[in-house]
Amino acid sequence: MALLLSLFVAGCASVNFLSPEGPLYAGAAPDAAPAADGSLRLVTYNVKLAKNVAEAARVLRRAPLRGADVIALEEMDSSGAAEIAAALGMNYVYYPSSLYRGTKREFGNAILSPWPIEDPKKLVLPHRGFLVDQLRTATVARVRVEGRPLRVYAIHLGPPPVTTGGRRRKQMDVILKDAALSPDPVVMLGDFNHLGVARYAASHGYTWLSKDVGPTLPTPLRGFRFDHVLARGLPSGCCLEAGVVREAQASDHKPVWVALPLP
Repeated sequence: MALLLSLFVAGCASVNFLSPEGPLYAGAAPDAAPAADGSLRLVTYNVKLAKNVAEAARVLRRAPLRGADVIALEEMDSSGAAEIAAALGMNYVYYPSSLYRGTKREFGNAILSPWPIEDPKKLVLPHRGFLVDQLRTATVARVRVEGRPLRVYAIHLGPPPVTTGGRRRKQMDVILKDAALSPDPVVMLGDFNHLGVARYAASHGYTWLSKDVGPTLPTPLRGFRFDHVLARGLPSGCCLEAGVVREAQASDHKPVWVALPLP
C-alpha cells in the first residue's frame, strides 16, 4: 500500500519554479491607449488552464470589461498571457509558479494594463497542495494609472481539498505582510478559492469591493464566490460598481469587475 501511495504521489507531483526571480515574461504594447477619465476599472478572470484564450480575449473586449485599467488573469501560461495582452493592446507581466501536471504547460498569474507596469515581483507562497505538490505564487507589480501608483497583486490561492482553509489563510498572510510595506494604494485580485479567505483579508483593513457580486462559478449557490477584488487606500462609497459576467464561456470561472473613482 505504501508503495502504491508513493507511486501515486510521484505521478501527481508538479514541476515548481521555486525561485522568486522568475521565470518572468513581460511585454509592452507600443500602441496602448488608456483612457484618462478619473475612474479605475479592475477585472479578475481565471481562464482555466489557458485553454480558451481567444474567447477570453473576446470577453475582455466587451462591456462591462472593456476599457479595464488593470486585469488579473489566473491559470495562465506564457503564450496565453502574451496573446490576450496583444489582443487588448496592453502591457503585461507574467510569472508561472509551476508546470501544470495535466497540460505540461506553465501555470501562473498575469497582470495586464494599458498603463505603465513597473517593478514586477514574484511572491512565493507557502504550503504546496497535498499530494499534488503544486507551488502557489502571487504576481505583483506597480501600475501607474493616470500617473498614480497602484500596487497590484494577482492571486491564486490553493484550492480545496488539496489546501485547507488554515493553509489558505497562511498564504494570504504572506501577501498581506508584503502589501503592508507599500506606501501606495493596494488592490488584490484573483481566485482565492474560498469565500472565507476574502473575508479574512477584509478583516485586515481592506475593502472587499466585490463582496456582493454573487457566485463566480456556474452555480446559484452564493457560497461559491471564489474570485474577489479587495483594496486599501481607494474610495469605495456611493460611486462603486461591481459585477460578474455570467454569460462568459471561456472558463468555469466568470470574470469579476469593479469600477470606482480614482483617489
